[in-house]
Amino acid sequence: MGRYLAGDLSKEERTSFESELTTDESVSKEFEAYLNVWNLTHDSIANDEFDTDKAKELVEKQALGETKVIAIKPNRTYSMLKIAATVTILAIATYFITTSINTDEVQVENISVASEQNLKEVTLPDGSTVKMNAYSAITYSTDFGKANRNVTLIGEADFDVTSNKDLPFIIDAGVSRIEVLGTKFNLSAYSNNDVLLNVTEGRVTFAPKTQVDDPAIVIKGQKAVLSIEDNKIDVSDIDNANFNGWWTRTLVYEKTKLTEVLNDLEKTYWVTFEYDKSVIGDCPLTSTFKNQSIDDIVEIILANYPGMKSTKTEENKIKLFGEGCSE
Repeated sequence: MGRYLAGDLSKEERTSFESELTTDESVSKEFEAYLNVWNLTHDSIANDEFDTDKAKELVEKQALGETKVIAIKPNRTYSMLKIAATVTILAIATYFITTSINTDEVQVENISVASEQNLKEVTLPDGSTVKMNAYSAITYSTDFGKANRNVTLIGEADFDVTSNKDLPFIIDAGVSRIEVLGTKFNLSAYSNNDVLLNVTEGRVTFAPKTQVDDPAIVIKGQKAVLSIEDNKIDVSDIDNANFNGWWTRTLVYEKTKLTEVLNDLEKTYWVTFEYDKSVIGDCPLTSTFKNQSIDDIVEIILANYPGMKSTKTEENKIKLFGEGCSE
């Protein structure tokens, strides 16, 4: 839905989604909620991105049983970071504000916390702490810690879960479901991406939502990747100690390929690097970055390779070019 409003879908994807809007009541209702949040947030991102009235008209017509699809003209003037912000804000729309869910005579309220463009640390009612990366959000109910310890995550967060053998801590994240009793781990579940789990203490059960009865067990020192394409989980040893560098703001490298370094920097600083992997990607880097700006880090990288240069091609996009390196 966020990609639809950001104009980031192909013609075929957009047509398919609009068809789903007119045939699936649950999707149309959720989309209507997204539109409400968009009205509250879009002024801070861009102006006149799409025709809100037409979008609302689409939802209203669907509610009346009409099936005519109304095309909403996409706008493709976003920068990379603005699209990322837009997609994530809209993806958490139904959780972004406190909502009430009525089931018979019982009313349960949802509490949501979003990090927006910053990092954010939250302490849950049971004492568990959640450190959120930028453009992430968590949702939990007001009876959290009493009737349940269920959390919904969109984005990335580092969890330190308080032990409670009688009440498991369950996370709904993307296409995955995570269950623990008490442990520490980092979980990344951004929209349209594989779900990545790194366990630093204890053990975690990790499963696709469609196969919760057959979870993988991931223990301290292991990582697991859940593919969104085939719902398969791959478990292996943690091979990148910088997986939570976005929070610690400390990245340590010892003869590490520049491709891996730049991947970490993109995740930590929300930038995009453009470079020729065949020329620059395999260059080894030995360095430690701690609480430094991305501009300072780029200067350090360039100092290691005299023939390499950089330029900012647009907002939050950095191009590296020139000579690579030699062993």
